Amino acid sequence: MKKYRFIQRIQKVASSHHYVHLDSKIVDEFEKKEKTRLLCVLDNTVSYSCQIKKQGDTYLIMISASNLKKLKKHVGDEVAFEICQHPNPLGVDVPEVLEVFLEQDPEAKAIYDTFTDGKKRTLIFQIIRVKNIDKQIQRITDFLTQEKIKQLQKRFS
Repeated sequence: MKKYRFIQRIQKVASSHHYVHLDSKIVDEFEKKEKTRLLCVLDNTVSYSCQIKKQGDTYLIMISASNLKKLKKHVGDEVAFEICQHPNPLGVDVPEVLEVFLEQDPEAKAIYDTFTDGKKRTLIFQIIRVKNIDKQIQRITDFLTQEKIKQLQKRFS
């Protein structure tokens, strides 16, 4: 897996979002372009999953305030950045409860398979926020039901 390394100064958008720029030539090398999930390593210390954010004609990689704090870095400081395509296209592991649920319910699996990677991540994050298995299953059921309703509404509108 090809890795890209560079050093840049940390910048800040008007709000509280911190970022570094990503050259469009690098983005063009990825099959999914700006939809590619990445593994990012800052100063050979902090590793996290991230996405490419397109803003106008430029591409950015966001850095959370908590990651900056771990590095003791601030706006204007240089940071060594290493990125590579995430081996998991979702950028997050699918919880076992969801895998089992989809194996047991072909209709639910068919709906799930129509989701974009972003929508799949949304569902996964909703599941992993709760520890109780019954509540996790309820979140899966509720999410898939809502999506099925949306799909039917689109089809008949």
